[in-house]
Amino acid sequence: MGPLVCGLLTSGSIYSATAQDTAHVVVVATTDVHGRAYHWDYLNDREAPLGLTRVATVVDSLRARYMGQVILIDAGDLIQGNPFAAYFATERAIDPHPVVDALNAVGYDVATPGNHEFDFGVATFQRAMSGAAFPIVSANLYRLPRDTLVFPPYVTLHRDGVQVGLTGFTTPGVMVWNGQKLADRVLVRRPLPMVDRALRGLEAEGADLRIVIAHSGMSAPASYDTTGVGLENEAARLAELPVPPHLVIVGHTHRHFADSVINGVHFVQPTQWARSVAVAHVWLVRERGPTGSVQGADNRPFRVVRIEGEEISLAGVSPHPLVAQRLERAHQSVRLWVLTPLARISGFWSAQYARASDSPIIDFVNEVQRRTTGADLSATAAFNTTARFGPGAVRLSDVAAIYPYENTLRAIRIDGAALKEYLEQAAAYFRTFGQGDQIVNDSIPGYNFDIVSGVDYVIDLAQPVGSRIRQLVSGGRLVQPTDSFTLALNSYRQEGGGGFDMLRGLPVVYDHEENIRDLLADWIRRADPLVTEDYFTPSWRIVPAAAAEAVRNAFGPPEAVTPQAALVPVDSVTPAFAGPDTARPERPTPVVPVAHLKLPLKRSDKEHALGRLIADGYRNGARTQFALVLNQTIQGDVPAGPVARSDLAAAFGEVEPLVRLAVTGQVVFEALELVVASGTPIAHVAGLEVWYDPARTVGRRVRRVQFPDGQEVRQRESYTIALAASVAGGADALAAFAGAQPEAAGLTNLEALLSYLPRLRQPVEAPESVRFHSVR
Repeated sequence: MGPLVCGLLTSGSIYSATAQDTAHVVVVATTDVHGRAYHWDYLNDREAPLGLTRVATVVDSLRARYMGQVILIDAGDLIQGNPFAAYFATERAIDPHPVVDALNAVGYDVATPGNHEFDFGVATFQRAMSGAAFPIVSANLYRLPRDTLVFPPYVTLHRDGVQVGLTGFTTPGVMVWNGQKLADRVLVRRPLPMVDRALRGLEAEGADLRIVIAHSGMSAPASYDTTGVGLENEAARLAELPVPPHLVIVGHTHRHFADSVINGVHFVQPTQWARSVAVAHVWLVRERGPTGSVQGADNRPFRVVRIEGEEISLAGVSPHPLVAQRLERAHQSVRLWVLTPLARISGFWSAQYARASDSPIIDFVNEVQRRTTGADLSATAAFNTTARFGPGAVRLSDVAAIYPYENTLRAIRIDGAALKEYLEQAAAYFRTFGQGDQIVNDSIPGYNFDIVSGVDYVIDLAQPVGSRIRQLVSGGRLVQPTDSFTLALNSYRQEGGGGFDMLRGLPVVYDHEENIRDLLADWIRRADPLVTEDYFTPSWRIVPAAAAEAVRNAFGPPEAVTPQAALVPVDSVTPAFAGPDTARPERPTPVVPVAHLKLPLKRSDKEHALGRLIADGYRNGARTQFALVLNQTIQGDVPAGPVARSDLAAAFGEVEPLVRLAVTGQVVFEALELVVASGTPIAHVAGLEVWYDPARTVGRRVRRVQFPDGQEVRQRESYTIALAASVAGGADALAAFAGAQPEAAGLTNLEALLSYLPRLRQPVEAPESVRFHSVR
């Protein structure tokens, strides 16, 4: 455990127990994870101080300290933004998506989608979200053409006797940035009316604590034309609603603050890329009468009396070994992918000064775009000033560094007047020279400084914004307002993203839905080796000379790099925002449903849905790669509808501890041979699929065992498996596990199911696909 976590758990400012009429809920949140499931920097191939593997360590510490009081939330932008995310979206789709599986392993309670969830299309979004072992809420995502909500608008969880209602929303800017991908399939409505309706619903249902998960900034201006779409950043306006939330988890803008208060509503925003978690402690008391007398029994509502927010950095926190082990195979697959050489280059192309002067690495991107589309001109930005090619091998990780987005390539027709207006807006990235110490306008993201190839031009920083582009020349003559060009650019910019409204609506002359990063990688393979002269033609510069020098100095001395800089774009920028322990008396516990089942779950002498669901619960609760449940340990059916603890307890013959074993693939095969020895499987599994031949000799029936992603379980490799203690070494033991040393998983078989079911989308639908396949 890292020192910051230890400090948190011993802090005198945090109450660890409450009186009978008080409660304490601990809300923990991440946002804008952008594929950082594992603690690794894939661009530089080294460990990084981030990742859901580190989040798991902090969350486990908090859950141990505040048992039954913690709610873990994510505010979106999960499955896009680094090579890990790109690999499992474009190269090897598996279920569950490894980023979502990481959230399952950490034990998230609820999440709301972000705008980048749609970068790979609606089908990829739906497939990834379907693997979540926790509810996803959204008040403003609608499915077309039925005009129905994609997810429930809100969910109610119970912590420390408190009804916690959670709703969420996604910034409507996604309709601009990914409009074509969502067309006729998904509509993102203006959020505030939808959230207002959800909050009123939560109040009517008696929620004591109301939380909004906002994938939206506080109040910064939108980076697009909001006409017909809605504001990009309006989380702050939640404080103005008639039924306001008590707490808002803010995302989207890649800012961070521990606790900001507007009209009594608390706002927290953790750092992006799973670099920190936000923690909000909420204290509540039960309502009392005018004289202070108790109004009724334990069903009295709670009232929020105090909220304190803080941010915990993950820089000093160790990765959780079990979560890391669960992700290890996925991690190594991505490493192998990004480190594969594509070509060689004898020179050295760097993006360090690509925003200060023309550079080969940016001209290469523009030339690939221009030659692919056949356009006259091409535009791109220097998204990552730490990107570089060579000398030596150029790898996919290098391409991902120079082009981290999932944009597709398009070309438009543009006249000379709009071209100049476009370049003028790009030049607003700089301040006027001589009017302050900083030459770069840090309120404008660097990805909004576009560079155009195919014309020559000068940026005069002695002039005010809007009057800086001089000597705009094409083919040796000044560009006239009526001149016509074709311009290659990315889909985000073509749709007006970044506030470039002059481009939105211009005629599209090329759109083959080609991913730009893929085009760059393919071009590099074919061009091997890369030669600077094939791509680089200096075409733009900054004047006066002193201004050009100031811009160059803004990006540091040569070789000064920041390895983690700017891989994932910020969609806009918002300004920075700035009791004693008491014993807990016993009190009656009301019978509260823990989940709702869509269909009854019945036992049988064959593989069945209830067994698969229990196995999934074991695997997630113990955080292992596999799980195994013997049929004979499942003693009861579970009815459809509301399911209470007692209903789930009846499903087990005995409530017993779960254990975790580390075994070789050979032991897994031996155990599965015993499972299918009778010809019909006598157990259920999670995390793997089994093919067997019941006609073969006992002990030789298992033909193949593989992960859900299709990779085979190897006899000599080591794996972790969860199972009940009796199966590991008691009366029900499978002989194959006799030599393994069991490790306590820290929960019972019943507790695993109790913690797993509420996180699934309600009503719960048990897994339908069989996991044992007879080849006869």
